[in-house]
Amino acid sequence: MVKNFVLDTNVLIHDPKAMFNFQDNNVIIPFPVLEEIDNLKTRGERTGAAAREVNRILDNLRKQGSLREGIKLENGGILKISTLEKNGIHIPQYLGRKMDDWILLYAIELKKESNIPTFLVTKDLNLRIKAEAVGIIAQDYLTDRVEYENYFPGFIDMKVDKKLIEKDKINYNLLDFEEEPSPNTYFDLNEGNYYRYSKKKNHWLN
Repeated sequence: MVKNFVLDTNVLIHDPKAMFNFQDNNVIIPFPVLEEIDNLKTRGERTGAAAREVNRILDNLRKQGSLREGIKLENGGILKISTLEKNGIHIPQYLGRKMDDWILLYAIELKKESNIPTFLVTKDLNLRIKAEAVGIIAQDYLTDRVEYENYFPGFIDMKVDKKLIEKDKINYNLLDFEEEPSPNTYFDLNEGNYYRYSKKKNHWLN
């Protein structure tokens, strides 16, 4: 049976060609993901390069037809860019405040309007938990597991002075880091204390 796979931004940054790895299924890229990709294209070497590669791939695909209507891929799948209008959309309580929430909302609306099984694919652990809580099946992107060592693992292991941690949060500017992390990157600080990077608040939250 054909399935819908909704891709989060971090999946495409992790592997710009991820959209081609879902066999003969529907691959859905929510419009907010394009916004995040655009914001990331000027980042440091790895993140920026991945974002620009995603843009190049999508630009080549749009020459083959309408991304809104769906582009037939060589593997038999269909790639679509999904857009939603606010009118008539039911937003669950506490959703709609962050970009991650909007990506999740796209999956919720797609599931409502389609009788095809819908999955959210994200490397963000917290988003997978939130998805399951609102009835969306979520999974990590593992297609490239064999070559996993060649990619960013999804979190960074660092040792920091405990004095820098204040009320379960730590300011990014206080750390010596060469490149600003991608949204939702996790950090293992001092062995087992995980923090997630938030650009909006400019610090990691526990």
